[in-house]
Amino acid sequence: MLNFTVIDYIVLGVFILERIYYIQRPWLNKKSIERTQSVETKADTEGISLILCVYNEAKHLKKYLDFWVKLDYPNLEIVVVNDGSEDKSLDIIHQITKGLANIQVHTITHQGKKKALETGIQQATFPCIALTDIDCFPNSNKWLSSMAKHFNKRGCLIGFAPYHYEKHSLLNGLMQFDMKLLGEDYLKTAIKGKAYMGTGRNLMLWKPDFIEWKAKYSNKLATGDDDLFIQYSAQNNQCDVILDNRSWVYSAPPTSITHYIQRK
Repeated sequence: MLNFTVIDYIVLGVFILERIYYIQRPWLNKKSIERTQSVETKADTEGISLILCVYNEAKHLKKYLDFWVKLDYPNLEIVVVNDGSEDKSLDIIHQITKGLANIQVHTITHQGKKKALETGIQQATFPCIALTDIDCFPNSNKWLSSMAKHFNKRGCLIGFAPYHYEKHSLLNGLMQFDMKLLGEDYLKTAIKGKAYMGTGRNLMLWKPDFIEWKAKYSNKLATGDDDLFIQYSAQNNQCDVILDNRSWVYSAPPTSITHYIQRK
């Protein structure tokens, strides 16, 4: 007989509920994806700057950086901001990106992600900015192409960023359930024109609008730039949503409940 703890039974129950919920209510289904296709903008090859902020991420750089440098997009610039890493991050970045002409690498003293992101946006060549984290990977190497087709060169475009699915993991099932509920809430709200948040793991923004907003409001804030800019864009009817599964970005899941709570 299996010796399950109370916590194990709770997690198992949530996992079963998740399966029932999404069988009965598949909100990210084919119809949802088809609806997003109807609002595609004209596809072109306008330049995009992808920003990656890195602090002591040697492990994730080895695993995921290759996904980003091999994206299939004709006019891509990748801006890597090394936020004063003390491990082998910078060496790994140079090793993987050696010989690639479309890579910028900037090293700053460690001041936190907000400053690293500001640096990346300042250094970006193109007004169209894509954001993600280095512990993530795209669902397809056509990620940027899909995002670009739906971006209206204004405000921001919010994408979906679930955790990577792991088989036979009760903790992962719980996190998947929580993330999908959260994703359903903030994406549906954004579709209604009342966006209140997104995720920096899968976000596209228009640099001129971001700089204008930042000059007005953000210098007074310590954190929370992503969500506050999204709210500002929504108020000005400049916030769009993409559900196409080619645009999804998967995140490496936390390895413990404590880690998960800290991330939330």
